[in-house]
Amino acid sequence: MLHPGATSPDLTTNDASLVLAIRYGASRVVFTGDLEAPAEREMLAAAQRPSATVLKVAHHGSRSSSSEVFLAAARPGLAVAMLGAGNRFGFPSAAVVSRFVARGAAWLDTATNGEVTIDSDGQLERVSTCRGGEAN
Repeated sequence: MLHPGATSPDLTTNDASLVLAIRYGASRVVFTGDLEAPAEREMLAAAQRPSATVLKVAHHGSRSSSSEVFLAAARPGLAVAMLGAGNRFGFPSAAVVSRFVARGAAWLDTATNGEVTIDSDGQLERVSTCRGGEAN
């Protein structure tokens, strides 16, 4: 568990999201819930490093999440955003997708790709989607 810490101040509902890291050999998947930039900064200040081979994109790709400093610490190879097609919030933010891609992360989202499955043997990750297609 990376967040919230025992000494976290009053948090918004989104920033109180549970952040979990699961490691299997060289694979590390980080699930970020609806975490936003203030909690990202708090997590980094508490020396909770979110380094990930796969990162579940926070808050459906909202512009209030996935800050530059957080992505620099996480360094994901693959970003997966969970969102509905044509959602009323306009998720994901084009700026957020650009931040991931500029850092070299492949991007998949459930609106475009449907269900995303990641299998790992502890060294390699195999990614498939129900609609096919490649990560951007």
